[in-house]
Amino acid sequence: MATDKPLVPFGEYRALSKRKLTEETCKKFGYFIGSFKGELVQVAPYYDEEGKLCGQKLRFANKDFRATGELKRAVLFGCLLFIRLSRA
Repeated sequence: MATDKPLVPFGEYRALSKRKLTEETCKKFGYFIGSFKGELVQVAPYYDEEGKLCGQKLRFANKDFRATGELKRAVLFGCLLFIRLSRA
């Protein structure tokens, strides 16, 4: 998986019916549709232990993947949702 440093700016939340993901689920996890070098991509945000966005994984229409940012600092995808809930 290739890595680029700049992050993809937010696009829009949208249901992904082929992947059986509702718009609500995408919003909860911050999973959105954005544009990378002129192509529409699905973007999964990754955060560090302090809750700061540090990277993204991009999924292209042909199912290729690419990473942006610094994923070495990232916790597991979606993990912060559950950490925040347990501290509330």
